[in-house]
Amino acid sequence: MVGCLALSVAFTQSGLGKRLTYQILNVSGTNINRILNIFFWVSFCHFITDVAVVALMYPIGLSVAKSAGAKPGKSNFGICMMFVITFGAVIGGLCTPSGTPSNIITISFMEKNAHLTMTYLEWMKISIPIGVVLGVIALWMIKKMYPPEMKELPFGREIIKKELESLGPWSVQEKVTLVVFLLAVILWMTGEFTKIPIAVVALLIVGLLTIPGISGVKGWREIEANLEWGSLMLMIGGFAMGVATFDSGLASWIAQHTMMPLAKLPMVMQPFAVTMLVAIDSLGFSSFTAAAAVNVPLVIAYAQQSGFPIQAMAMTAGLASSTHFILVTESLCFVLSYAAGYYTFKDLFKVGMILTIIGAIVIALGMLLAGMPMGTPLH
Repeated sequence: MVGCLALSVAFTQSGLGKRLTYQILNVSGTNINRILNIFFWVSFCHFITDVAVVALMYPIGLSVAKSAGAKPGKSNFGICMMFVITFGAVIGGLCTPSGTPSNIITISFMEKNAHLTMTYLEWMKISIPIGVVLGVIALWMIKKMYPPEMKELPFGREIIKKELESLGPWSVQEKVTLVVFLLAVILWMTGEFTKIPIAVVALLIVGLLTIPGISGVKGWREIEANLEWGSLMLMIGGFAMGVATFDSGLASWIAQHTMMPLAKLPMVMQPFAVTMLVAIDSLGFSSFTAAAAVNVPLVIAYAQQSGFPIQAMAMTAGLASSTHFILVTESLCFVLSYAAGYYTFKDLFKVGMILTIIGAIVIALGMLLAGMPMGTPLH
């Protein structure tokens, strides 16, 4: 987690994130539909945390919306821009272990409570199809429910090119950050073959990013000053809460007394039961991280007692913990974009409620099509 957050700091401080985004805008042109599509999929395709992506994309998206004359509270284009960035980052975060803290928590509980390991690539093989399907639906819904009031930006590519020119040539820091990022992605994705743990890659990232004179940041002090400590402490606190729940026997007790009736359902219905249960009880938690920290140990205990495939059930619970989009407070991603004033709690509820239900169904179907991996196959 620290490695991912450090990489996010380097993206921002080196200017690499801003440069890449304006390069993409330069290609997209001024067509509103194309711009929204690009902003969504750029936010979706990431290996750093979802919060870092929103923090990176939000100021640029806000600048585009304001330059287009979109007024907070009145512009559907403004709502769409904030939603495509936020939902793109959050849904894209499902696709990689480093995409959101709840994924890291899920993998950690698999290892601690069930002694099961899952590599970076193994997670991606299952989660990417789920994320892409949910992403396509989310993007369509956002534009359908809040159709933009304009079809073209009121300014040309010359402004975007001017912004690019103001950045000057690529700096050493930008180049180093890009190389470290690509190296991290390669090592994470080949961990199944190289046997290099995710944590070791994270330490390597921090080391390379703090090389004096050439790295993307000036040193550890800059990373420390700009690191999202709130997200890190939330993940640590959530994991500690989940460990206490499992080790104290509370998870087993709850699984035995409240979840065991679900065991009567056939195997094919288990992913649907878990995703809907998590979607409902996650309303009581303040974040995706807290939802995963509580639900994943419970589902692992339930699977152990019922004889269901533990890794598949745990991953189902972990993914479902990050797909409840009803309240702004459930993710810092929504808090950041909400601050712009373009959408209200009601706007998020309208889109989020439907996507939460669809997300539960898509995750369940995805797990079934994957054959409930690393456990009892479906017959």
